[in-house]
Amino acid sequence: MPAYADAMGSTPRHLLIPNANSPQLLTRLLELVARGVHTTRSLQEALGVDVRTVHYYTQAAEWLGMLATEDDTALTPLGLEYVYSHQDRPAVYARAVWGTPLVTRIMASGNGGPPPDEEIARAVSEVDPELAPATVQRRASAIRSLIAPAMDCGPLAPAPLQLDLPIGPEGARNQPPELTLDAGREYNPDIYRFLLESLLDHGELTLANVRALLDRAGAREAPIGGYVDLALARGDAFRMEDRLVITRMAVLHRDLAATTPSIILSEPGYRGWIADLLVATGDRSAEIRRDRLAARYQVWDQRLFGRPADPDTLTVDLGRVLMDRPLESYPVRGDGGAPFTVERAPFLDVLDQPGIAIALPPPLAGAGGGVTWVNQVLRDARHGVRGVGPPDLAHRPAVVHGGLLHPGEPPPRAVPDNRSLRLRLLTNAPYPALATSLLLLHRLDAGRAQIVEQEGPWTVRLGDAPHGELLTVLDGFAAARGWISCRRQQGGVNASMLLGILVQLDVATVVAGTAVLAEPFFTRLRRDAEEMEVRAKLQPLAEMLSDHLHQLPVPPAEDR
Repeated sequence: MPAYADAMGSTPRHLLIPNANSPQLLTRLLELVARGVHTTRSLQEALGVDVRTVHYYTQAAEWLGMLATEDDTALTPLGLEYVYSHQDRPAVYARAVWGTPLVTRIMASGNGGPPPDEEIARAVSEVDPELAPATVQRRASAIRSLIAPAMDCGPLAPAPLQLDLPIGPEGARNQPPELTLDAGREYNPDIYRFLLESLLDHGELTLANVRALLDRAGAREAPIGGYVDLALARGDAFRMEDRLVITRMAVLHRDLAATTPSIILSEPGYRGWIADLLVATGDRSAEIRRDRLAARYQVWDQRLFGRPADPDTLTVDLGRVLMDRPLESYPVRGDGGAPFTVERAPFLDVLDQPGIAIALPPPLAGAGGGVTWVNQVLRDARHGVRGVGPPDLAHRPAVVHGGLLHPGEPPPRAVPDNRSLRLRLLTNAPYPALATSLLLLHRLDAGRAQIVEQEGPWTVRLGDAPHGELLTVLDGFAAARGWISCRRQQGGVNASMLLGILVQLDVATVVAGTAVLAEPFFTRLRRDAEEMEVRAKLQPLAEMLSDHLHQLPVPPAEDR
């Protein structure tokens, strides 16, 4: 491209009169650039045209404001919007056409309809008086062909920014729910449910984190010892030095954290309690157990039934709570399952390791605030400014891959810049890396996978077939790889927040309801050494995701 620009003199390419006349060929060229085809030679081979024609059409794309070739051939924001606007392409194309100074000049003196040939030729001569008459006519003909598709649309206002994502540091500061303390402060099932939700969010918590989380949720006087014991006894967590780490079985039964009755009915001690209530009048051993546990579980009865449990009405009361579900559908917790595989290395370096635990922790939303916010958190943690608190971006995990630090990694003193923050996020944090791999797959071949929002949540589509909500699809892929996804079914960081982080860090953008890998980042992935190293690790992950999606059953046509 630069050689062509030199041959044309010092006039910037986007100001030259175009010599391309096919909007269809122009569209094909832009689609190829969107897929990473960017050299003159590769575009020539893909389009089946000569080098001169490639130069003509790249220059025409620059004239329309859809392409930039100064440092590398890359789409502009308008070009990216055009390629991925699907049925809105005509409107975007019209906006590009009407945004060119030459078209504005031509149409200013007209009656609003298609400009006559002589008017176009006159404008071309005014822009470049040195052109020969025959050349003027050829350029005028080319312009007429290029602008013809836009004449029916008229001048259009710029499209509104299609982005309504909860992003930035405030995403990491969401206040927890105010806990219900009707069942007391010790062995309260509502408090334990909150603790289990927090474990599912973060994967692991130090005891200081547990204390801080309960304090923030209004349970300052609740002793944490009983809740730690409850987590261990239920098999929801195991103890590793000063922290609780979620277990495989707690993740498998994460639906239990959705409601307090589910917590109560899956508690082995409480199941034994209600069994003893039914037989205590004729069983001395059951009577002794009932009396010993009464202080703990009578308040649970009150929380579950709204009144003390009565053996004479217990079966009816349970039926009202269970709503036609058998009691056996609530698993009695107790077994934590096999231990996780502990890999003290970045996530992208352990893709072949089954048994690793991954999470999408709420503090990750703060990464969208950029390097200034992240460095403030790191600085505060280093100097103890915030004291003991909930996990944040400086949290150092021992087992679970989730945030900016991989297991065992000490917090850095600072992150140099947003570029370093972006690469750190994609290297260490599984869900951002997985979502970015899907976006890379989409850029390389839009038919293989895409992340879309169409009248509902962010969904993964393969061709025309939807395969489910983004995070659910990523959870399924993780399970197929033998990884354990520590993420609750309701609440926590959602798909919009995840994509919001990527948008804020210039990894992604949103075009017409489709998440797209941002063009500057896509360009860096093929050009700059550090990004190329990350791409070399993202590419296999993208191929694994593609294989997984193609193995999923195709939804029926009526569900699409």
